[in-house]
Amino acid sequence: MRIARISTTEEAQDSSPALVRIESLIALLESNPGERHLPHLAHELRASLSDLARLPAVPPPAVSLHLWKLSFPLWNSCVNL
Repeated sequence: MRIARISTTEEAQDSSPALVRIESLIALLESNPGERHLPHLAHELRASLSDLARLPAVPPPAVSLHLWKLSFPLWNSCVNL
């Protein structure tokens, strides 16, 4: 089951590098890179998600918003993997 992307006009400017990397990996997965790249992208996505553990327990609002906005595309990417 895929979840529709939520679009907002606000962009999180104070985002973490891990979230920016996750967003770029999601974009790659959404562009249908082909099966041979999926293991590498899955590994990169897993590593980037592990990097989120370095965020503070209560991240700044901009980071929380960015993470929330990525939750639906991230779910869809995991379904595709």
